[in-house]
Amino acid sequence: YGPGRLEFRVRAQDNASPPHEGYSDKGVVEIVDFESGHAAMERLWLAAEEDLKSLASRQDRIRDLLTGERGEMLESQSAALPSAWKTAAERLAELALAMEQDAYANPGLSELFGALAQELARARGQQLPAALEASRAGDWEKALKRHAGLSDLAKKSHRLVSEGKDIQGLQDFYTQASRLGQTGAELENALETLAGGPQSAASPEVRPSLASWMARRVLCWASSSGVASKPSSGSVRAMNPGSLARR
Repeated sequence: YGPGRLEFRVRAQDNASPPHEGYSDKGVVEIVDFESGHAAMERLWLAAEEDLKSLASRQDRIRDLLTGERGEMLESQSAALPSAWKTAAERLAELALAMEQDAYANPGLSELFGALAQELARARGQQLPAALEASRAGDWEKALKRHAGLSDLAKKSHRLVSEGKDIQGLQDFYTQASRLGQTGAELENALETLAGGPQSAASPEVRPSLASWMARRVLCWASSSGVASKPSSGSVRAMNPGSLARR
């Protein structure tokens, strides 16, 4: 089964003659592909970082033009700023939302990026129009001051988003290490079972199934550690029977 909701009922039957049969309340299993969602969030993160880097570069270019050449180049560069600010703010807001929905994302960074996105949107709506108007009016000192503030904000946002990758990467590392430790313990138990060790003695009929299970676990371990690659497998989250009625 792929990601989605799977409904089920448990059937019970006694040994009476004729047997009596009954069914439980409906239960639901939700299959969620956390790995794919996390990978999509990481791609969005890279896009947001690149947007902010480009925005900071554009703002630096405007500052240079304001202190030097003030001709058609300044006008053309200024005309592209509203779109660049809009793209950066919306992409960062999209990233913050994706992180809220990502079970592996750092919640503190999600909150930080959401606040930064709002700050960028306010700057686009207030500080940027005032800076552009000052340029059009020829008030170069005022324009330079306002663009300097915008440049600092763009650089700060890019720096925080870039540094946040290190924090998220460290969290992902510990999460991966925990999974590998659990997989190692499971493989150790299975090996002891196959060898007829102290835990249990596997019958000849069971051993092929255990060997197949071990092969799948090794493949999962290899994929998660970068040794091999395979499509991401879904994670399963169980829900209590009757939960659909409460949602």
